[in-house]
Amino acid sequence: MKLIDELFRRVAPAKSEAHKQKPPLEPISLGPSCASKFQLARSLYQRTHPRGSVEDLRAAIHSRRASAVFPRHLFDAQITPLKGLLAYLEQDFAGVFERDDLFVGRFGMVEHRHLGTMHPHEFHPVEGVLDAAVIDAQYPAARAKFDRLAQRFRDHLNAPGPFLYVRGEAFRPDDVTVTDEALSPQDAARLIALLSARGPHHRFQLLVADTQAGPDLSPVDARIRQGVVPAHNDKAAQDQWEGDDAGWESVLKRFDLGLPRGPAYTAHFNIVQDFAGLDLQPMALGWRTIPGFAAAPPLPHTFPIGGDAWAYAGLSDAVEGYAAERPRTLVATVEVLSGDVGLTMTRPDGSGLVGPEYWVRPEDGRLDLSLALSPGMGPSNILLRRHGEAGEPGAVRVHGVRISA
Repeated sequence: MKLIDELFRRVAPAKSEAHKQKPPLEPISLGPSCASKFQLARSLYQRTHPRGSVEDLRAAIHSRRASAVFPRHLFDAQITPLKGLLAYLEQDFAGVFERDDLFVGRFGMVEHRHLGTMHPHEFHPVEGVLDAAVIDAQYPAARAKFDRLAQRFRDHLNAPGPFLYVRGEAFRPDDVTVTDEALSPQDAARLIALLSARGPHHRFQLLVADTQAGPDLSPVDARIRQGVVPAHNDKAAQDQWEGDDAGWESVLKRFDLGLPRGPAYTAHFNIVQDFAGLDLQPMALGWRTIPGFAAAPPLPHTFPIGGDAWAYAGLSDAVEGYAAERPRTLVATVEVLSGDVGLTMTRPDGSGLVGPEYWVRPEDGRLDLSLALSPGMGPSNILLRRHGEAGEPGAVRVHGVRISA
């Protein structure tokens, strides 16, 4: 009981303040192709789901849940040369997607005749034909989507952050370079100024990750980071566009990445977790309700959650002893009845959280969430709390906890 009391004297207020002082960076792709967004999604996914497969990731990226929690931005799914990126920002997204400027370009994609942007996901062949008539027919819907994403990016540039903007590797269909060469110091300075112009308190870093080392940009601005990723990968032909996973991860692992609606690594793809390869056994784990620290009945049990920001609801018995000899996996089956709920592991001595924090909402339904146990991890308990800002009181039902053999 003393350790639990200490947790709520020290972790509850202190951790909230810590997140306010140094939250993780929300990653935002600045192109030049879809690979940048894919690699950001892949890195976030594998940080929270080390057992997850690339096939699950691909399915999740195209789900509505993924786009709702990890919002799509304008540069995620088009090909954007540097001159196009700078023009979009300098012109505040006005006049950069006019019908008269679009034509079927060099690679069979709709292209902007002046900026060189390509839009493979907005215009599609009809009965194998992509021509001016098809562009005419599909332009109104594409324009409405462009305007919606442009306004989202305008709003985003007013947000405080912190963000990690990522300008990725060149797009090379059939080994033909479509984008510009390495970012020059002059263009880097322009890009930093444009990202800073709308909001004076817009906090960010800029990662430039190309296939070869360019000029040193660190003298331009202290917020610029650089990395090199391989030009080619060993993926199947249809997946080559994704980029080299290991090369990208060697660059991205330097950054504390998080998602827009959570202070910790929110598991935005938790709905696709697959535990088929694990021999999971029910676990008799005791819980206490908070506040009050009263012993909760055996699971399944519904824990009420107060409406205060980061209000606490429940704490399990210690779990670290179950991994004394080998790594194991806990799987908590939860269902949020109302409110937004965070599920994570915490140190009972108040020294911090242990691993990712899942953000779960009522519309998610009943979910299985994994928590990794490892030898030497130190004292740890499962924690339930309100996720995010103050709001209406909520409730979460914990159906059970299982552990791998």
